Amino acid sequence: METTFTETVSRWHDFYSLAGAASATLIGLLFVGVSIHLDLIASENAKTLRLIAGQILFNFIYVIVMALTVVSPIVSREFLMVVVLTVGATGFLRMIFRAVNIIRSERNWFQEEIRNPVNSIPHILLPVSCFLVILASGLILLFSPDQLQVVLSLMMVATAYLIVRAIVDAWNLLIQVAIVKRTRTNVFSAQETQPNTPV
Repeated sequence: METTFTETVSRWHDFYSLAGAASATLIGLLFVGVSIHLDLIASENAKTLRLIAGQILFNFIYVIVMALTVVSPIVSREFLMVVVLTVGATGFLRMIFRAVNIIRSERNWFQEEIRNPVNSIPHILLPVSCFLVILASGLILLFSPDQLQVVLSLMMVATAYLIVRAIVDAWNLLIQVAIVKRTRTNVFSAQETQPNTPV
């Protein structure tokens, strides 16, 4: 049983090594991008930007944690099961808490997101489904230890989605930062060009 587990995991070593390395590299680029615009992202009115940046960071962290677990020399079925269940539960609960915070602060925006399938599918349905898949992977490993190949395949799908989703969100973050900076610049320019009102 242990030999079969080790052989199956070893076949996935290259994929998870690449996924972990890519995520670690992209986290570094995220830190560079955030640090360049830190004054803007840390401002009081930039809560949405911070939520996007935080979700990008955590998506990469989830991938790194799962990747390090799979390629670890001490990985076992029990260890993998605990990590996968933890990542799935953490990601799912974080999505719920994030949704609650958005509903409290941006209720109208959230209602529009739900009504519009173009936005609700990538922003709500797919992220929730991803973490449910990760949770399902852990439960399959718990109740059907011989389905390791299925578990690693489901984790592969979730891992690929998390990386792609984080990259798309990073692009959207850059666009949002550029829009906010341009808006601020236009406001300042308009104020400077206004004639002084005589007293």
